[in-house]
Amino acid sequence: MQLHQINTGIRSSNKKKKYNDSAVKLKNIVDDYYNILTLQYLKGIAYNFSLQV
Repeated sequence: MQLHQINTGIRSSNKKKKYNDSAVKLKNIVDDYYNILTLQYLKGIAYNFSLQV
């Protein structure tokens, strides 16, 4: 069931808000890959990973 929810994009209700917010931010950065410079792309990902620690 959980794999089906992931594949269809259904949100998991038991996921903590901070992890969900980080996942959304990272997805937005990855989706915008072709529109930004490589350095900005890598900084955005690094910044989001450093927030999770």
